[in-house]
Amino acid sequence: MGSGEWGVETKLPVYILAGGKSSRFGSDKARALLNGEALVARIVRVLGPVAVNFTAVANVSDKYIDLKIRTIADERAELGPMGGLLTSLRDAPSPGWILLCSCDMVALDCGWVELLAAARAKGSVAAGFKGERVEPLFALYHTALLERVERAIAAGQLSPAKLLEESGAKLLALPPNWPRHAHVNTPEELAECEREFTRKTE
Repeated sequence: MGSGEWGVETKLPVYILAGGKSSRFGSDKARALLNGEALVARIVRVLGPVAVNFTAVANVSDKYIDLKIRTIADERAELGPMGGLLTSLRDAPSPGWILLCSCDMVALDCGWVELLAAARAKGSVAAGFKGERVEPLFALYHTALLERVERAIAAGQLSPAKLLEESGAKLLALPPNWPRHAHVNTPEELAECEREFTRKTE
């Protein structure tokens, strides 16, 4: 990522959504271990080169302070990911772009952020990926989208994927290394990812 529309600063704020109930998982997914590392900490480590800072959005503030991750409380937890996006955009330190990432992403690549950054066109307010479906939980959002998010919530429209499509977001094909399980919802899926990770490193 360079200068120009992206700006002189090559890094951006990263917001990690960790406010879900993890009902299918049975415990806090953000703290679930992959190769001995908490998923939320793994995101911080892997995306470090493209982040100016990290903030987790959880059900309570300071939830991951022991992991040295700034954590703020979701303003409206009952809204799911849309509420997390609202909280993130309102918390953004200045007008501009943020990266939104779900805490349960098990495979990440800084190159994906560069692809999204390069895809943005003048006037765009979001950029994401689309395979069989839109992937709104690893996407770039501009703070200019905040008013649209507020209107959508007021109208009861709580789908970030629909928001991306209706806002004219730049949607790219999934990168070749996008994983089969981009997000894990159950301990069994995480165990499968662990086995795949072990096979790749043997």
